[in-house]
Amino acid sequence: AQRWVLYRSNVQADFSAPVISNIRVTEVSPKGYRVTCTVTDPSGVAKVTMPTWSVKNNQDDIVWHEAAISGNTATFYVRVSDHNDEAGDYLTHIYATDKRGYQSSNSAGTINVPEDKQGPEISNVQISEVTPNGYRVTCTVKDASGVARVKMPTWTLKDGQNDLVWHEATVSGTTASFYVNISDHNNETGKYLTHIYASDTKGYESGASAGEVNVPEDTKGPEISNIRITEV
Repeated sequence: AQRWVLYRSNVQADFSAPVISNIRVTEVSPKGYRVTCTVTDPSGVAKVTMPTWSVKNNQDDIVWHEAAISGNTATFYVRVSDHNDEAGDYLTHIYATDKRGYQSSNSAGTINVPEDKQGPEISNVQISEVTPNGYRVTCTVKDASGVARVKMPTWTLKDGQNDLVWHEATVSGTTASFYVNISDHNNETGKYLTHIYASDTKGYESGASAGEVNVPEDTKGPEISNIRITEV
């Protein structure tokens, strides 16, 4: 007769959900914050989502963010721009799913995102296209709440600020630019000053200076071109 021998196996089926631990909140600023955690599971972690919403108006701005997973670490940077640009208290929950479909959850707690009370950051100020006709001022302007307006008041050093004009710059993305035409400043050459004032969508303002710009005098005679001989 056939005999069967039974062996005890040390391999156990995985019926447990991932373990979420070591939850950390870092990089908190008016722009947002980062949530990082450790996620482990014998079967392997398939997905980690981090639904997030601001406490204000309940869950009207809830977004189910999918975290990036590297080894046993899951992380996601929460941007306030994805949540109506609201400051104040936020909640982020964490849901981890393993490759067998088992799911667990945890919470990163309440995170306070500070209100942006600073004016836009003005950097990379450049002067170009300097000729007897004028010059161009260009700069980079950034703000978590969004840039509403950039003005570039300009005047010549001659006779104080008698020719002061508050020029409004063109803003494209994070770049603001304006061409100063001497025809708007009594056609004067010599030293000019241009300041930069940027306002964000919440009304906060910052300022910077483009420094002195020397507009050269036009010492050339008229340009003669397009010479034609006809009716010979």
